[in-house]
Formats: sequence, C-alpha cells, structure tokens
Amino acid sequence: MPDTAAEVRSVEPDQEAMPAMSFLEHLDELRKRIFHSLVAVAAGAVVSWFYRETLVGYMQRPIVQVLRSYHLPEQLVYLNPTEPFNLYLKVSILAGLDLSLRALPSVAIHFSRALPP
Repeated sequence: MPDTAAEVRSVEPDQEAMPAMSFLEHLDELRKRIFHSLVAVAAGAVVSWFYRETLVGYMQRPIVQVLRSYHLPEQLVYLNPTEPFNLYLKVSILAGLDLSLRALPSVAIHFSRALPP
C-alpha cells in the first residue's frame, strides 16, 4: 500500500516545473493570439472576395428556384444602393471565417491554446 501512494505522488507535476505567467503576460498572449486569428480570417476573406459572386449565387439558388416554381420574376430586389456591396462584404467575411477555421486551422489552434491556464 505505501508503494501506491508513492507512485501517485510521483505522477503529480511539480509546481516549479510548470512555468507561471502573470496576469499581464496572459493578456499579452491572448492579444497576440487574437491578432493572429484576425489576420487569418482577413486572409480568408480576401481570398473569398474573388469568389463572392459564385458564393452569393449558391446562396440565391434556393430562393430563385422557389420564385421560378411560382412563376414570379427571378430577380432579387435591393432596397438600398449599398446593399449589394454589403452583401458581398458579409459573405466574404463569413466565408473567410469558414475558410480560416477549416483550411487554415490556425484560428482554432490559437483559441485552443489561449484557453487553458
């Protein structure tokens, strides 16, 4: 029985072996990881900007099919002159986020490394 207790104590990590970070060091590490994640999302958004019309076409396909089935005009209406640009921008940012999480796993890695103490 004493051998078991000794084995349990030896498995526990030493507090001195683990590096301790202050609160400000944790904030600095978090700031760096958020910055790297935003750069990855921005890079994905720039790449997806070149495919914006294709992505919006995929999104519009179901509503156009429904309009066609009811013999209505297949044209979507924008109520504001800036709506097409805003739509393309939002689609590019969301596609960039998706691209950075799937193809560039750096965002997920940065957030997973920033969470543990």
